[in-house]
Amino acid sequence: RRAFENSATGMALVAIAGDDSGRFLEVNQALCEIAGYEPAELCRMRFSDFIHPDDIERLGADVRALARGEIATHQAEVRFKGRGASPGWAAFSASLVRDAAGEPVHAVVHVQDVTERKRFEGQLKHLADHDALTGLFNRRRFTAELEREVLAANRYGRGGAVLVLDIDHLKLVNDSLGHAEGDKLIVRIARALKERLGATDIIGRLGGDEFGVILPWASREHALSLAEELSSVVR
Repeated sequence: RRAFENSATGMALVAIAGDDSGRFLEVNQALCEIAGYEPAELCRMRFSDFIHPDDIERLGADVRALARGEIATHQAEVRFKGRGASPGWAAFSASLVRDAAGEPVHAVVHVQDVTERKRFEGQLKHLADHDALTGLFNRRRFTAELEREVLAANRYGRGGAVLVLDIDHLKLVNDSLGHAEGDKLIVRIARALKERLGATDIIGRLGGDEFGVILPWASREHALSLAEELSSVVR
């Protein structure tokens, strides 16, 4: 009882059978803080009230298997929304509790808010594929996209083009005005290039002053025309 009530992790006893299936039977203070409700309020609600509908559907089969006693535990990470809070992420685990006859009675559920961890993981994933300054694809991701487009062009016999833009005199800007101003210039150029390109075109920053553009399906004439336009935009 003390471990349940004083745990830093949200904990609850949840009904798993009949019309009460999914209803909170008992909750601890940590879960109340995650959900934003008082204990009495939570005990009139169901666990599914806080879960994103798409995640409920995904979890349904495993939860039903737990309720039937076919599995003893289940773990998952789901989108979770408490009172007045924007949707976050929660890691939960549910363990089945049986009576003396071996029949399922309820589940002990542990809930931990992992929103910050998910946000950090998303940032790391984004940085792995994107240039930190401009937000464009970095060289690694651009190379992967190029390889994919070349394979598709070869397989389906379609055209395509690649443009490489090297910005002149960036070193002069950095040396005379400072690297901060040089960075601002790179960001402005990246934004201008992106605004001119189509939705299916792919742009990346390949190096300090070098950008790459992939034009799926483009003819040589279209690629040359667009190259002139992009050069004009940069000028």
